[in-house]
Amino acid sequence: MRSFSLAILLVFVCTLSIPARAADLFNKPATQSSLTTTSNTKSETVVPFNTNSGSQKSVSEEKKQTPSKASASATTAVRATAGNGAETGQTFRRLSFNAEAMFFRGDLRAQYEVPAGNDLTWIYGLHINPVAKNKDITGDYGIFGAARFYIEKLPTGPFVQLGLGLDHYPQNGMALATNLGIGYVYTYKKNIVIEPMIYAHRAYVDSQKDLMLYLAVNLGINLDHKLFF
Repeated sequence: MRSFSLAILLVFVCTLSIPARAADLFNKPATQSSLTTTSNTKSETVVPFNTNSGSQKSVSEEKKQTPSKASASATTAVRATAGNGAETGQTFRRLSFNAEAMFFRGDLRAQYEVPAGNDLTWIYGLHINPVAKNKDITGDYGIFGAARFYIEKLPTGPFVQLGLGLDHYPQNGMALATNLGIGYVYTYKKNIVIEPMIYAHRAYVDSQKDLMLYLAVNLGINLDHKLFF
């Protein structure tokens, strides 16, 4: 009887131990597969994240480059416009002479006009009069300069001119002269210029105590390059 009881107890213990081992064997593969699945899931999650970040970087870089290209184009346009304006101001010159003074008083007067701003030009000139009887009126030679203000646009249309000169007279030597005038610039075929002008002239010498009024007609030519400066 005792041996039978021990046999039953042994069978019962074996029976309990078999399911426990089977469960252990079953749980181990399940744990490994779950870990593998988890690791695969993590790896799959990382790959799309990197891809999206790369695309986001490329999009952000394109957005950064687009305004920079636009600003560069705008800057180039502004520089081109500024360059054209500067080039026009630097290359425009005008050379002219006073036809009225030459025909009526024998005074050879030449002047050179240089732009100084949007509506302003500087005029540099000289004159010589070989006619002896008129030297007391004009002086036998001299130099002069003037500032010419264009009312509408440079370098044509109505203008106001203020000038200052230094003339030599046979009897009085060097003397200061001033003049103030108004006129109009007509351009013919882009290069030929006609400038009718009325101006008041005052020479500070004993032979000319009164203010003189003149009607001048300048004939000139527009230059596309610098002649002197």
